[in-house]
Amino acid sequence: MIAYNKCGHTTIVNTFLTPPGESIERGAPQAYRPAIRVSNEEAATVRTYRGSPEAAQEWPEPKVTITFFRNPLARALSAYQHFIVRTLRESFINLGFRADMNFSAFCLHLNNVDLNADNHLKPQCVGFQEVYAGGEVYGGQLEQLYTTWPLLVEQYGLDCTTEVAHFNAAAYNLETLTGIRREMFQKLYADDYALWEAAAFETREAISSVSH
Repeated sequence: MIAYNKCGHTTIVNTFLTPPGESIERGAPQAYRPAIRVSNEEAATVRTYRGSPEAAQEWPEPKVTITFFRNPLARALSAYQHFIVRTLRESFINLGFRADMNFSAFCLHLNNVDLNADNHLKPQCVGFQEVYAGGEVYGGQLEQLYTTWPLLVEQYGLDCTTEVAHFNAAAYNLETLTGIRREMFQKLYADDYALWEAAAFETREAISSVSH
């Protein structure tokens, strides 16, 4: 499982870690720790494969890689609300973001920074390539998680709950970014948009290690 920051990774990780018939608890019980790849370097725990992309390079090859991509603009708005509006993150300050920025200015400034400098801004396609070890891939849309997760559990015989956790949920208005700035943002995250669109449940295409 590859999960990306600001892409429902808390929900996905906890859902994946919860065995069938048990209530979902944040962190999941110690007795149930399947192999899972997450982008958060602080996620390493006992009896499981969890951690950074660097650590993932030494793990056994997976039979199937599962990942969920999020609408890039929704992800950026979530990062803005979390790390600019509610709490000004130090790594964002170091990249030149300011507390008085509106979302439009935030998106414009993304063109001036190294997106890989913070995992909440790093393109999902980059995160995928960092840990993908080859073989079969199931790529879905985060927005369709409640529909596809039970089908995914059945399809691959996953030993986890079909219920989907509901952590850190929020609704955002994506029409706040318009015109040339929206076009610039879409160009900046073009590969992420390609993966997200390919992962739609009804039109999903093959996901490869090569950026679209």
